[in-house]
Amino acid sequence: EMKHQIQVEVSFVTLDEGASRIFETGTPSVRKRLEIVEKLAAKDIFVRMMMMPVMREYELAIVGKSREVVFQNVESGVKRPGRKQQDRVDGNFAVGQVSLELFDGRHWLPADPGDTWKPLVIKDWSRIDQAQENWRNWGASAYKQKDLNYYHVDELIRAQRENRAPKPERGRSEDPTVESLIHSGETVSDKDGNDVMVDVRAWHMKKKDWGGPKPPVIHRRKMNFGYAEISSIDWVDCQ
Repeated sequence: EMKHQIQVEVSFVTLDEGASRIFETGTPSVRKRLEIVEKLAAKDIFVRMMMMPVMREYELAIVGKSREVVFQNVESGVKRPGRKQQDRVDGNFAVGQVSLELFDGRHWLPADPGDTWKPLVIKDWSRIDQAQENWRNWGASAYKQKDLNYYHVDELIRAQRENRAPKPERGRSEDPTVESLIHSGETVSDKDGNDVMVDVRAWHMKKKDWGGPKPPVIHRRKMNFGYAEISSIDWVDCQ
């Protein structure tokens, strides 16, 4: 009776039952979670499938004291340690705003405009291609994925084998892949294809940065999280 008021999100880190037993001990099986998606969707309930975190094992290189993901230039085949840096602080990004830096052996330098670099994947534990292809077939109305933060997969496996806590190695700004957001946070475009911008209060900012009794008004992109499909509530900068 409340299905027009709710959304359900079901989280996955992998579609592989064997990998699930390694990385998420004690959770319901992958099949059981897919059944949740299918059964709720069959009742016309808005279900979002969350592939977070994506369990990809990357080729790594040591730069100083850190292990960095290795990227390869699609056109030339050249390999370089790389990392993505986010320049915005409000968490509201548009396509192309997450820039790639590459290590040339001495310095970190931005990738040349127009060059395409892709991270080298040793093994995809999540079966992300299968998830991207089939989320609609399972009945989900929305899909979202985000790469693994803070840990490399080989360290998680070693920690599990040695019965210890894993050691974090990566920060959010070094996420080597771009999020895939489908009906789950895309920027809203106008009829000409331009980003729709709105003025909203920056309630996410720390009070010490407000400069007054209320947070400042900021100009940011309007985002589509799919809420309008199930509710008429005005979510301000969300559609």
